[in-house]
Amino acid sequence: MQILSGSCETDSVICSRLVDLTVMALAENPTLSEYTGLVEDSGEGRWTIIAAIDSAIPTEVILTAFYTRLRSRKEHTFAEKMLSGMRYK
Repeated sequence: MQILSGSCETDSVICSRLVDLTVMALAENPTLSEYTGLVEDSGEGRWTIIAAIDSAIPTEVILTAFYTRLRSRKEHTFAEKMLSGMRYK
């Protein structure tokens, strides 16, 4: 994570709010043990997917993100804990 963090400080093209949240979550708790892995569904993704279907617009990335949130309600992987950490930063 230090490499990732350092890259952002030098204005790399990978800089983003999500990278910043990832660095923050891992800096505070490298094992992410304080996060359950549950990523709540706010309803925005669901609404976007329904509107996209109604308009015949493909939204694969949003659909995948939405299904990942639904999957997070089950047994939790490190990746889901990372999403949870980013969400709560």
